[in-house]
Amino acid sequence: LSKACENALEPLHLVNTCLMNREGRKAIDLVHDDVQKEFIKESELHKGVQNLLLKTLDQAKEQLRLNRKAQYRLAEDIKDKFEAKNIDEHCSNLKPNSAEIGYVDGALQIDPKCAKHEDWVNFSNDNVLNAERQRHNSKHMRAIVDGILQQVYNDQIKQKEIVDLAIKRRLTETRDTKGKLEEHLNQVLKEKSNLEDTIHNLQTAIENKKETLQLAETRTDIRKGRPNIENRIDPAQFRLLEEINEIRTDMKELGRRLA
Repeated sequence: LSKACENALEPLHLVNTCLMNREGRKAIDLVHDDVQKEFIKESELHKGVQNLLLKTLDQAKEQLRLNRKAQYRLAEDIKDKFEAKNIDEHCSNLKPNSAEIGYVDGALQIDPKCAKHEDWVNFSNDNVLNAERQRHNSKHMRAIVDGILQQVYNDQIKQKEIVDLAIKRRLTETRDTKGKLEEHLNQVLKEKSNLEDTIHNLQTAIENKKETLQLAETRTDIRKGRPNIENRIDPAQFRLLEEINEIRTDMKELGRRLA
């Protein structure tokens, strides 16, 4: 149990480290996802395991204290009975001609501390029954401890597997999403490049139209200098006016598209 308590600290530290590291995610990726939820569950599980093991350890220590107490009472009882047996054997071996025999004052007086036979029987039986009870409780305690250690191990392994699966699933989702974003980014960059080319082409076209417009307007203006009757709207002048209107319309449309 003591080793299990010590060993339970390491996975708890690792889980808390993972939770702390995941706080370093940026922007929208700092999300309370399934991985985060399962890590929190695992952290709570390890804390619960630690508390359970410490509580069980205290119970086991208390049972050990009771076992030692029962052992001590048995040992003291055995020691007293061994001494009483030696005294009775000594008394049994005394003879009328033994050197140490003699009259004893108050030989008929009963020692007030002397126990009754029933108490003597009950005392020994109680010690035996208590020792047997503590031995049974100890076996039961060890069975409980074995069951708790096995259950704790199973729960920790199960939660670890759940976390690992959640992480793998999240990695797959992130890789897929990253791939889609990169694909869209490439499309956007390509479209951006195309649009820049279009803008450049429109600007070039507008500049070209300006030159053409200037040419048409200059020709129109010069032709106004024709003398007398020659200054008329002939087909050439009419076409120049049409050309100016067409160019201005085209420039207006090109400007709209450029905007």
